[in-house]
Amino acid sequence: MLKNWKPWQKNLASCLVILAGGFVLFNVAFMLAAAVRTVFMMVLGTFGALPQGPEDFLAAVSWHYVFVLVVLLLTWLVFRTKWNDLVKATFLTMPLMVVIVEIGIQFYERPAWIFPVGAAVILLVLLWLYKTKRPWQYCFATFYVAAIGIYIQVTGMDI
Repeated sequence: MLKNWKPWQKNLASCLVILAGGFVLFNVAFMLAAAVRTVFMMVLGTFGALPQGPEDFLAAVSWHYVFVLVVLLLTWLVFRTKWNDLVKATFLTMPLMVVIVEIGIQFYERPAWIFPVGAAVILLVLLWLYKTKRPWQYCFATFYVAAIGIYIQVTGMDI
C-alpha cells in the first residue's frame, strides 16, 4: 500500500507517526521517571539515606540525574539498532523531552536560564543531526520537542 503513495503522502504519514509516537513516548517517559524514582528511593531507604527535609536536597533531586542517565542509555541502545530512521526519529522525541523537562525542573528557581539552556541543547542536537547527515525526520522530531518546550515555558504550564 505504501508503494503507491506519493512522496508528500509518505512525508505526511511520517510526521503523523512522529507526533503520535512522541506523545505516547512522553507518557512512557513519565512512567519510567516514576519507576526510577521509586527504585532510587527504595535503594536510599535500604541504606537509611531517605531525604528527611530541605537539608537533604541533593538526595531528593539526584534521582533526576539517574533518570536522565537511564533514558540516555536507552537512547544509545536504540540508536545502535538496525531499526529504520522513522522509528529512531520518533524515539528521539523521548530523550529530548526528558532533557528539556529536566532543564525546566533543575532551573525552576532561575526561569531566565531555562530557555537559553534548552535552546543550547536543541542547537547541539541539530548540529549533531547535520554532522551525521540524518534524514529530515530527526529534525522534525527535534523541532516538535522544541515547540512543545517553548509552549510549556510560555504558558507557564507545570509538568
